[in-house]
This record gives sequence, structure tokens and C-alpha cells, in this order.
Amino acid sequence: MRKRVSVVAIAALALPLAACSTAPDEGVLGSAGCPADIRIQTDDLPNADWGFLYSLLDPASASIRPGAQSVTGLLLVDGEPSGVKLTILSGDPGDGVSAAVALHDDESILLGAVDTDAAVLQAEQYPTIGLFAPTAKDPRMVYWAPAKHPGVRSIEQLGAIRDREGVPVPITLRPNDPFGTYMLGSGRLPEGQVQDGAPSPEAFLESEGLPHAGDLLVDPVHLRRAEKPREFALQSIDDAGYPRDTLLAARPQAVVRYADCFRVLIPVLQQAIVDYVGSPTETNAFLVKVAGRFGHPELDAEVIVAAYDLLVKQRMISNGFDSAIGDVDFGRVRELISDMRGAWANLERRLPPVEAEDIVSNEFVDRSIGL
Repeated sequence: MRKRVSVVAIAALALPLAACSTAPDEGVLGSAGCPADIRIQTDDLPNADWGFLYSLLDPASASIRPGAQSVTGLLLVDGEPSGVKLTILSGDPGDGVSAAVALHDDESILLGAVDTDAAVLQAEQYPTIGLFAPTAKDPRMVYWAPAKHPGVRSIEQLGAIRDREGVPVPITLRPNDPFGTYMLGSGRLPEGQVQDGAPSPEAFLESEGLPHAGDLLVDPVHLRRAEKPREFALQSIDDAGYPRDTLLAARPQAVVRYADCFRVLIPVLQQAIVDYVGSPTETNAFLVKVAGRFGHPELDAEVIVAAYDLLVKQRMISNGFDSAIGDVDFGRVRELISDMRGAWANLERRLPPVEAEDIVSNEFVDRSIGL
């Protein structure tokens, strides 16, 4: 692992001279002008892809609020109070609503998990700027039963499958998933094949193996330990040629207002990933506890440890194009925008005229912090 950089030193360089009079017990984030409660909206239930956030809390003293699906506690840096609290808000991965909406509806939320394709589509109504990339590859996928669809090795090949009446086999995606629009607009899937629904391992089994969207970090374990398990084949949407990423993003106004805060907070998040990857055991146990309190006992130790192993072994958590962790890959964002632009044009749908520089930034990333 890379050498740890002193966050205190970062703060000292980043803050204006007036901050030198701040009382030392305010902590590194408190003295950087961060909100007293840094509220971060994730896009999913507690799991290893968000483990680095939970690693910033003390499991013994953090407050778990099942009704609000949130966890709050002192935000710790190197085990010491930072001068602020951290609230992690769990999201609903199946509701089809981007966290960009939450960022604009509730300005107390500092950062939210916004997919880069959603950032493009909502750039005019709900503009956001992605500042931090927790993962280097999207874990979402489509899977199907090979016994039902023999010889199929990719999502695109599913487009050639027809039933006896010549109707394309339905592929169930979450509502408002732009991936489906891209696959239709790019000609990789035929019209009528993509349908909105509530994809899950249970729904996949009940459908006797029809293609469903899923999550590489959760669904394979559930499918393997089902009462009547079924073999499945899969392809990630990334491998299907759709380079979507989930970024921690902020409203443009917040990027300006809290610039001094982000100069300290983003390196803290970078270091949190490094520390979590190096020592996950306590945090993974905490994730299991939180998921159980939230009413999701299915997110048990087996699922979360498997998710952590997958993230690390398949380098879904990895340095970017250089030695830094957490930086946004502009090349992927530009490729995504180009692909979306062509697909949306083929469907005669309007895409906001944005470029990568309009929706992402590496301004606050510390290049010396990496795995």
C-alpha cells in the first residue's frame, strides 16, 4: 500500500490563513469548514462496496436508525475525532430514482451516489459533479439460465433469442435503467425485449431462468444457496460495453461552497478505501450488524465477505490510470457519453449537450494516496 499522507498536513495547506486561528480540538474536518454532520446518500444497502464509509465510524458508538435506514457517528480520521459527524443514508437500489434528485431535494446531503449515465441525463434538471469513484467497475450484470438459453455467452446474444411465437425473450431491468435504452438504441437488443420490473434472485428462479438484471456483489451467493438452486450464466454491463460508474457527487453550488472541506474530505475517503482493503474484518462485521438492523438479514457475513473478495480479486477496487485511488476515469466518462449520444439519437431521443468536464472532476483527489 502507498504511504499514508497526513490529512492534517493536507488541511493546513488547503485552508486559508484565517483558519489558523481555529481551535485545535475542532478536528481536521471541522476546521476545514465541513458541515457538522456530513450526510452521504448511497445507492444501496450496506455492503462491501460502501465498506470504506462505514470504516470511518466507531461500531461501538454509532447510532443505527432502522426507520431512517441510516447510521450516524463521529467521523474518525486515523482513529481520532475529525470534528464532525458522519451520517450514511442507505439507498433503494430498485426504485429507479437517482441520488441526484435527493441532493437537490435535501441540501443537507453533501454527497450522493450518482451513476454517470444518470448525471448525463439529469444534467439540466438535477446537475451534479462527481468527485470520487469508490469502484473502478460497475458490479451490475444480467444473468440467465444456460439450460434455458444454451450457447448464450453475452447480453447481446440474448437479442437473437425468440419464443415459439417469434417474440424476443424478455430481459427484466430495474425501472428507468439507461442501460436498457442504450442496448436498444445501439441495436444490440430488439425493440420490446427490455422490460421494467423488480429483478431479484427469487424472481429469476420463479421465471425458470429468464434473463434478469442483478448485482455481482449479492445475487450469486443467494442463487447458489437457494432451496432449489439453478445454474446461471452472466455478463456484467461493463463487459457488455457500457462503461457506467457510480460516483460520490455533489451539487455544483456545494462544490464551490465546500471546496475547502472537499480538499480534506476526499483524501480522507481515499485513505478509508486503502485502510478498508487492508483490514476489512471489523468493518464487515459492522456491515452485517447494520444490514440486520435495517431488516435485511440476507446480507449476512457470507454475502459481505464474498462481495469484498470479489471487489478486491477482480480489481473492482483499484487505483485509477495512475497510482491514486478514487479518481474519476475521464476516458470512461467520455466513452459513455459518446455511446449514449449515438444510441439516444438512433431512438430520436434528446440527450443533454454535456461533456465529461461538466459532470465530473478530480480537483480534490490526492495523487499520493493509493493501493
